[in-house]
This record gives sequence, C-alpha cells and structure tokens, in this order.
Amino acid sequence: AAAHYPDGTIASLRRAKRAALAGDADAALPELLRAVSRGYNRFDQLEADPAWDAVREDARFRALVREIAAGWIESGRHRQGATQTELRAIAQAHVVREEYAEALRSYEAALAAGGPDDAAIREEIRAVQEALASGDPRVRVRLGAAGED
Repeated sequence: AAAHYPDGTIASLRRAKRAALAGDADAALPELLRAVSRGYNRFDQLEADPAWDAVREDARFRALVREIAAGWIESGRHRQGATQTELRAIAQAHVVREEYAEALRSYEAALAAGGPDDAAIREEIRAVQEALASGDPRVRVRLGAAGED
C-alpha cells in the first residue's frame, strides 16, 4: 500500500516509525499526525510497539496518543451491548489517558461481559491498582509492558 499510495496512511506511518526509531521526534510527529488525520487510530500500538520508545515521552507524542484514546472512549460511550474486547479497549484508552478509576470501571465491565481476555484483563487491572496504590502521580501504567524488565 505504501508504494502505491506514498501520501497514504501506511506510508505516513512507516515514515513516522522510521524517524522514531532514529530518535527524531521532530520528523516522526508530523508524519504520525498525517497518518492520524487519514484515520490511523491505534493508540494501543503506539503504546506497546518498542519502535516508538525513543519518542514515547515527548509531550507532543503523549498528547497525540491521549487524543486518539479519547476518540475510542467517546465512540464507546453510547455503545449498547459492547463485547469484552471493546470494553477492554475502552479501559486501555482510559489507562493511556491516566484515568485509572475510569479504567478500572471499564475493566470490571469487560470481566462481567465475559470472553477470552479474562486473564489479560486481570493482569491489566493489577497494574492499574498498583499504580493507584503507589500514591505517586508520576507512576504511569504502560500498555504492553507486562512482564518486561
């Protein structure tokens, strides 16, 4: 897709990722913004993929990920009969926004809905509870970081 559509979402995302891997936030962020403006909305990938590590703490990157996550929360707000996977995604969006109490409510709803993700959800709940118990507002839960040293 990137070869056929050099101004498309995939091409922009690839350029952003290459720049991020090189530690060049000034080049990565405009390309990432371009991808988002074309529909890219995978905040979970931006949080978990190590390719973004070099720019992850950049305030502009954090703000963009939070904005994408807010879109997921808003789209799920009025959804009736959401699946466990959808409720988990909403919980993860709250985690990214550091809205941990809301995340716990969504995770609990995801468990109540039942489905194949119970074990992963319980692990994510534990991480959020640990962050809350620390009492330190600088402690941030990172999606996809479970089990990392």
